[in-house]
Amino acid sequence: MNTREHLVDRGLRALHLDALKHRILVFAGLATLIPALGTTYASYRNSVHALGDQLARDLRATSSEAARELGLWLGLRLRELRTSAGSYVLTENLARAQGGRQATRERERLRAYLNTIRERFRDHEVLFVLDAGGRVVANTTGRTGGLRLGTDPLTALRTGDALVGAASWDATLGKAVLVLAVPIREADG
Repeated sequence: MNTREHLVDRGLRALHLDALKHRILVFAGLATLIPALGTTYASYRNSVHALGDQLARDLRATSSEAARELGLWLGLRLRELRTSAGSYVLTENLARAQGGRQATRERERLRAYLNTIRERFRDHEVLFVLDAGGRVVANTTGRTGGLRLGTDPLTALRTGDALVGAASWDATLGKAVLVLAVPIREADG
């Protein structure tokens, strides 16, 4: 017997596989275990794939629902602003608040009107009235400044019916904000 056969024979005896019945038992066990492991692995891969597909469908459905809800919310906020911007209080006082000796009193009327709107519509954090140049005429905080619109958004407001800005984080308020603007149209347009 050569060395290799001797090592194999010694290994079989160590595993108690020197008898035929032990070899048959090991073979039967392996014949059962190998397909079972293969089936388990295939089942695992199919389950992971199916779960991934289900999660992707659920995520798409949830995202679509969130987009619809956000669209409805945004539509309501813009409608509130358009309704408020159509008030004669704004159109009459805005023209007078931009100059003259009664400008301060008119600005206070505008501010009082804006605070009334803000109390009625709680989703609006701060309301501003800007002149055609983009300068703050009145707001609910009583301070000037704070909001600066560039020339492109002002031009868009002159020709369009609403402006929806990009969402951003306001460190002062400690929450995300979204700038919404609607034009105040006088009777002559």
